[in-house]
Amino acid sequence: MTGEWAELARDLVRKAHEELAVMGEDHPQVEVFWTGYHRAAQAAATLLHRETG
Repeated sequence: MTGEWAELARDLVRKAHEELAVMGEDHPQVEVFWTGYHRAAQAAATLLHRETG
């Protein structure tokens, strides 16, 4: 991820971190999952619960 998208991601993480701190979280942590990683993780995940319609 480069350029504007990377900058946007950094800004969103920073803002989320700041908001969690304002809300009283002692050690706020924010993780970002890029789409490719997220899809790979889902593909390798075990389905534990399936919603029924």
